Amino acid sequence: MTEAVLELIGVTKSFIDGEVSTEVLHGIDLRVNAGEFVALIGPSGSGKSTLLNLIGLLDRPTTGQVRVAGEDATHLDDGGRTRLRNHALGFVFQFHHLIAALTAEENVRVPLALRTGRMSEALRAEALPLLEAVGLADKADVEARKLSGGQQQRVAIARALVTSPVLVLADEPTGNLDTASADQVFALFRRFHAERKTAFLLVTHDPRLAARCDRIIEIVDGRIVSDAPVTPTPAPTPASPPAPT
Repeated sequence: MTEAVLELIGVTKSFIDGEVSTEVLHGIDLRVNAGEFVALIGPSGSGKSTLLNLIGLLDRPTTGQVRVAGEDATHLDDGGRTRLRNHALGFVFQFHHLIAALTAEENVRVPLALRTGRMSEALRAEALPLLEAVGLADKADVEARKLSGGQQQRVAIARALVTSPVLVLADEPTGNLDTASADQVFALFRRFHAERKTAFLLVTHDPRLAARCDRIIEIVDGRIVSDAPVTPTPAPTPASPPAPT
């Protein structure tokens, strides 16, 4: 069986407001295997963001189990969760969350610095190839605030991949981009997926992008209602030549 990079088993999540407890996720079972390219879709308020926070180890389930890269994260302390997150996961968000005053290269270097505890110049050699891969080698020393939106998102992709994660979580990564820039970003995801065999979980409201993934998981009202592979659209049949007269 293919190795799982993510497993959720019987996961629930409740939020308490005073004496009122509201369950947002109801018994989620989910598995993403190494090298998969998966879309997570659902209407606003369906529980996508809550689920992504649990998967990204930014929050804890009320009940159930979360396993990342084969390790049970459910009962890890904060330090253990941070270690596992930095080791196994990459993140790309709708709003790239770059540090405006840092250069493109320095932003890519940040996850490596979090691992080592210092922003060493020696890490530059690891960051530069990722910038080149996303087509921004010539912007390495440009401050993030001076880049276009599409360029900033490409820096964020390089940053997510610099630690060679087994799973990249992309939360509406094209939601703030025009169509051309969105297509470029998605093409980069697909390229890195093919070249590095990195698994991707893409949260999107865009059915056009979801249809270009390999599998679509749909969540409604805190429950997974469908989980199925994408059926490729068949190529149109060429028209037959006219019969001779």
